[in-house]
Amino acid sequence: MHRVVLDTNVVLSAMLTNFGPAAVVLGLVFGRRLELVIDELVLDEYEEVLSRPRFGIDPHDRSIILERLRRVGQVHSPQALPGGRKGFPDPADVMFLELATGARVDWLVTRNLKHFPTQRCGNIAVLTPEQVIGKIDV
Repeated sequence: MHRVVLDTNVVLSAMLTNFGPAAVVLGLVFGRRLELVIDELVLDEYEEVLSRPRFGIDPHDRSIILERLRRVGQVHSPQALPGGRKGFPDPADVMFLELATGARVDWLVTRNLKHFPTQRCGNIAVLTPEQVIGKIDV
């Protein structure tokens, strides 16, 4: 089973588009075909973004998704990156790579590939939801 960290934009996309690639990836996580790695910072980020009024996510639906993510996710500790956060277009996204590195996951799944420069990601493959689906027999 592949171990993954999901960027918030994947969870948000799954909530906004029930039948898109991000929703398929989330379904693979909930079906335990992918092992989700989480920590409290990531869970807090998910909750904060999913709570933004502009997205119009029903509070009940949000609570259910967050609880399911907590239930299926494996808690791990992040690991600081060599060279710190320099060289990243969005330093706020570095927490996902730090978690992926600390947990030695297979894939960091995001819609923002440009936020994770290949030369800074070490052994962590950074994939879009579409790429993940292409690697899994769905």
